[in-house]
Amino acid sequence: MKKILKSVVLKAILTLIISVLLVFGITVGGIRLHRLNLSNRYNFDYLTGAANKVILFVGDGMGKEHIEVTEAYYEKELFFKNFKKRGSVSTASLDVLKSTDSASTATAFATGRKVHNKEISTLNYQELPTITEYLKENGIGVGLVSTDSLYSQTIAAYSSHSVSEENISEIIMDQSSSGVDLFLGSGKELYNEYKFNFNEQGYHYFTNYREIDANSKKVIGVFDELSDEKTNTTIPSLDILTKIAVSFMEKNFPDGYFLVIECGHIDKMSHNANIFEMMEYLENFDKAINETYETLKEDENCTIIVTSNHETGGLNYNGEAKDDINSMDLITHDGHTLVDVPYYIHFGNEDMNNYFLPDIIDNTDIYKICKALLSD
Repeated sequence: MKKILKSVVLKAILTLIISVLLVFGITVGGIRLHRLNLSNRYNFDYLTGAANKVILFVGDGMGKEHIEVTEAYYEKELFFKNFKKRGSVSTASLDVLKSTDSASTATAFATGRKVHNKEISTLNYQELPTITEYLKENGIGVGLVSTDSLYSQTIAAYSSHSVSEENISEIIMDQSSSGVDLFLGSGKELYNEYKFNFNEQGYHYFTNYREIDANSKKVIGVFDELSDEKTNTTIPSLDILTKIAVSFMEKNFPDGYFLVIECGHIDKMSHNANIFEMMEYLENFDKAINETYETLKEDENCTIIVTSNHETGGLNYNGEAKDDINSMDLITHDGHTLVDVPYYIHFGNEDMNNYFLPDIIDNTDIYKICKALLSD
């Protein structure tokens, strides 16, 4: 009798566990599938030809609460929050039961397509056409800038194809023949091994940002690990790299260009649960955006977009005062989350602010918006 009773209890417990897991799976999967459906809702054709210069700032790992805690710490509103068009971006990849990663979101930005985590502008071994390739075919300049290594996911998706983000040599070789006009980022030690390949493709190769020649038609600048606003003679901050990049693109492509500028260290510091350095990088990211706006604010054909690829750290900010901010209480884990991330857009042409932009867009819509703006 006891054996029968024990068997019945075990079966009941097992049935309960399976039911809970099934409901959880259906719920999470349903939410993620709903988020995937966002990718086909809008085409943004009405933005076609509305700009000839688009600058996309990507705060890697930056969620809404990263912005809020940084504002509290520095006791000021971040500049880019003044941009008139704003909303949220859904970050789902094809791996619907996993948090998205930087490779899949970067690919969504660069190709307008959903892919699996780790894939770089490739889906199931098939290379996907990128906005970079489209723009270069149409004579439009392309520049890519990051505080991270140039083979990191965001820059890689715009300049290479690979079945995995881990195929670093393949990514770098692809970049050398990508046609991108300007690369600025870190990774000097590794990229020095491929200097010949870039030189063969007409690139002028620099390892000191002070020596970059704006008269060069194709430039790759690779440096040691980049810093925050505290710079020395060889390690530039993002705002310095941004000035160099904007000056280069304005000089060489006055009729039109696409410039991607990434702060990769918001993500890195969030993974490391280092909220104070995260805020330094985010504040410098904002500085770069502010200075870019001041340089180009009279240009009606320039659009500045600020967004993120995903949220990192599960930041849980509840309005703490500056002196109460600490990593232990605010960063809840070391990975990515499923939450939507913000977007902000400045149109140089004020009339564009009357155009409709959805409150919630998909990460593939970043591609659609950029391509439409830069198309004839």
